[in-house]
Amino acid sequence: MNIVITFAVSMMAILLVTFTMGQDAVNAFVKISGTWLEQEKRHEAQSDTRIAGPIGASVDESTTLRLTLTNEGDEVIGRFEDWDVIIESKRPGSPAISYLTYTENASPGANEWTVSGIYRDAANLTPEVVDPGILNSGEEMIVVANPSPAIVAGYYDRAVFVTPNGISAKVIFKVSAVLYVADLDDGLVYMYLDDGKYKSVDFLDPDNDDARGITTDNTDFWTVDVQDLQTYKYPNTFNVGTPWSLDAANATSTGITTDGANIWTVDPGDDAVYKYDMVGASVSTFALDAANTDAAGITTGGGSIWVVDDQDNAVYKYSMAGVLISSFGLTAGNTEPTGVTTNGTHIWVVDHTDLKIYTYLTDGTYLNTKDITLTGPNADPEGITVRSR
Repeated sequence: MNIVITFAVSMMAILLVTFTMGQDAVNAFVKISGTWLEQEKRHEAQSDTRIAGPIGASVDESTTLRLTLTNEGDEVIGRFEDWDVIIESKRPGSPAISYLTYTENASPGANEWTVSGIYRDAANLTPEVVDPGILNSGEEMIVVANPSPAIVAGYYDRAVFVTPNGISAKVIFKVSAVLYVADLDDGLVYMYLDDGKYKSVDFLDPDNDDARGITTDNTDFWTVDVQDLQTYKYPNTFNVGTPWSLDAANATSTGITTDGANIWTVDPGDDAVYKYDMVGASVSTFALDAANTDAAGITTGGGSIWVVDDQDNAVYKYSMAGVLISSFGLTAGNTEPTGVTTNGTHIWVVDHTDLKIYTYLTDGTYLNTKDITLTGPNADPEGITVRSR
């Protein structure tokens, strides 16, 4: 009898273990199946997700980039806050890598990005119709990004966008510097890309009819007018300027520059540089070097001040306090300079005789393949500035 009971208990234990192991196996199988199905769904979504951006796009922004992405797949894309955005930018010295986070702010801060808008046709700003705020198949979205450190004009850089399901798009772009040339005769500002392409033109204020220089802080613009002894401040659209008066002694300015905190004008009448705050209050002056007697333009990259001289065809470099540091001679063809500008890497000098813009490195090296010929009507250039800088 004891043997029978022992056998029965043993069989029950064996069956219990068997069923328990079987249930565990079933649970494991269900779990594996669920994982497999999730992977299949993700793989299917990935295979249906394709986003693309331009390769070799030319971007002429200041501190921000504006890039267009297209949904070329069948999967709808959203959840922008979960995207990974990386911008790799080249520059003198070491390259920079920026990791950006998403913001709803229309003007992203440093190392932020946002979606400016989603369109059926981004070039013509034709709005989307279905699912506002979602990038549907065939739609385009304009991305605004603000990498830090800022991108440098003249280099090819890369932006990488990674969606929540792991699909990435790489956008190769080149940031072009935009050169603005003020024309004395027709009261216009002509715009050129640094690769030599003519871009567009805009009007100065009618009262600003004797502009001898132009500068920008990447947001606003200023000109100096030698006839009415005033500077004119403009937004991006030019047309209507807000003037303020120069010092009485600053009567023959031929150039103007700013670092965003102060404004300087150069005056060949008394061979001096005048410093103002951003609303026109006089701050200080310094005298030019004895050899720098015919100043025709002034610029700053924030760390030094450069003055181009029309008499000896040279560019003089000063400290921000006005101490002469060095100088270099212009190339043989650049015989009548009327304006100079820099972005900290390059120096551009506009010439009134042959109607060209000459490009130099800041050490004075002339880049002989970078000459820019002005468009025909731009026949009286009297000032130049660059953006971005």
